[in-house]
Amino acid sequence: MPDNIDAPLWRYITYEKLTSLPTKRALYFSRSDLFTDTQEGTFSKETLKRRPIFFEGATDHWINVTMPLFDKRTKKCVYINCWHNNKNESKHMWMTYSESGKGIAIKSSLVRLKNAILDDKKEFLIRPVWYIDYEKEHISEANAFYPYFYKHISFQNEREFRIAVIENFEKIGAPNFDKLKFEPGLFIKVNIDILIENIYLSPFVSEVFTMKVFKLLEDYRITNKLQRSNL
Repeated sequence: MPDNIDAPLWRYITYEKLTSLPTKRALYFSRSDLFTDTQEGTFSKETLKRRPIFFEGATDHWINVTMPLFDKRTKKCVYINCWHNNKNESKHMWMTYSESGKGIAIKSSLVRLKNAILDDKKEFLIRPVWYIDYEKEHISEANAFYPYFYKHISFQNEREFRIAVIENFEKIGAPNFDKLKFEPGLFIKVNIDILIENIYLSPFVSEVFTMKVFKLLEDYRITNKLQRSNL
């Protein structure tokens, strides 16, 4: 977790993703199986090796066929919203996520994030990502959410912090699961006044882009939260 609940969290996004915040007053959660990381939501080799011990008494078919099938299906049910855990802006993140010098960062915090979510019917898990060696380290199977909070150590510069929610999990055992359609993403309603501490513009933005963002925020009376990067 961040050092304290007020520690800054950053969401580096494009202009297109920014628009959904004031217009829909919602955060976008992406379906996990659509992420490009091939290890997203998977268990480490060490975890799979321990399964016969952890699930003592389970049949070989359950361990080697049914569980891998459920693991794969769960990916279609988990939706994730990603943040960057850092006290300050990150030049690495600006370079990675500033599309053609048009990057934007939302500054928030753990306490703001928790208090801003308006949906009290869904269960959310909010925590930092742990970076591990998938060949050697173990991932707990105590909760279906857990593998979505682990990534390969090669991603550790991202310092990622996630919010995840499971949708349609009751359908995971359906015989026709592969024919079912799942939304590529979910919009979760939030109080944007609580969520957003500040909105930062990339150090690489043009004046034209700056005015475009200003106009968007002006329409929703939140220009007071806009500022340029300090880098």
